[in-house]
Amino acid sequence: MKKQKKWKTKLTSLINYPKIRLITKNLSSDIIFFFPHYNTGGAERVHLDIMKSLSEYNMTCYITEQSQDTDLKKEFEQISTLVELYIWGSRPKYRKKFLPIIAKKINAMNNVILFGCNSRFFYDLIPLLSTSVKCIDLIHTFLGEYDYSMDNYSLEHIPKLDARVVLGESQRKKQIEFYGQKGIPTVYADRIKVIPNKVDYPTEFVKKDYKNDLTILFVSRDSEEKRPLLFIEITKICYELKLPFKFFMIGEFEKYKDSVRDNVELIGKILDKHVLNEFYSKAHFVMLTSLFEGLPLVLLEGLAQGAIPLTTNVGEIPSYINEDFQTGFLINNSIDESKLVNQFIDKLKSIDADRTILPTFSECGQRLVRRHFNKETFQYNYQSLIKKIMD
Repeated sequence: MKKQKKWKTKLTSLINYPKIRLITKNLSSDIIFFFPHYNTGGAERVHLDIMKSLSEYNMTCYITEQSQDTDLKKEFEQISTLVELYIWGSRPKYRKKFLPIIAKKINAMNNVILFGCNSRFFYDLIPLLSTSVKCIDLIHTFLGEYDYSMDNYSLEHIPKLDARVVLGESQRKKQIEFYGQKGIPTVYADRIKVIPNKVDYPTEFVKKDYKNDLTILFVSRDSEEKRPLLFIEITKICYELKLPFKFFMIGEFEKYKDSVRDNVELIGKILDKHVLNEFYSKAHFVMLTSLFEGLPLVLLEGLAQGAIPLTTNVGEIPSYINEDFQTGFLINNSIDESKLVNQFIDKLKSIDADRTILPTFSECGQRLVRRHFNKETFQYNYQSLIKKIMD
């Protein structure tokens, strides 16, 4: 099966190569984006938001890896000239062949900006570019402790980056500390720009009833770092203890249908924002059990609809979500999953024992979104950044 898929991908790549070459030959964009995927995901929605905020410019977007689905493809196509590189972006052997071709074209262009995120193709392209080409990257999550991370992969290219975007002040400080550890001159730390993500929110504040069973959403993709099995273990213990919580898993989790108890409902993938917002608006909590994160869009979407975060304290999350701010509940992250499960269960017991604080937490979360993650600020920050780099 894997061999068939591999050959199908290779065949598709070869068939589409003339089209890829033609579009690249005729490149005339103000901004060229390099993103790995257009499949369903929080990062992909952020990438769309960035491009939409810069819609006044002529944009091309190269997709450099194989996407798992085509759910967001049309949205990418509506806002940019979309080019899928297939193996020409994802496999090192073919990437090396295509990099000089696109570099030659870009070097012949005037006042063009390259914007990359999570793309090895983008970083491998940088050494081939002339000094007149401006480059920006976005780092969703600081993962400097992992050798495979983009933080490490991008190290040698930092001097060529005219700006680096991170999601919060905590991440900026981690990057600066990382630069120091790796011997990167401090002058480049000044190029790190904090731009939080944005989320839409309803005109009126959402009010909820906390008298009966409390509803908890788990909105995620099925991946190792999201730890869905850990979430399922938490739901099982809640079922055994008869705790008054109902759980909904939104995403492609059908393979777990025989593993969950009656207190869990598997909803499946939701592509319609209005339908997803209906779930958020009716839920009391959004739970994340992630090993690592940046600032997840699902938490912001939940906050916007009055759902209180209950999450591991990873990435930029603690900067905005904690009990001191009355915006959510944090669990100390741990690779010891039994310890982590117990912490979640203890917190759920505590929440059930004192529900009087929940309306305040819900309101504070909604105010947080309006203050820090609104569309106007997001657009202004990205538009200002691009104009500054162009000038």
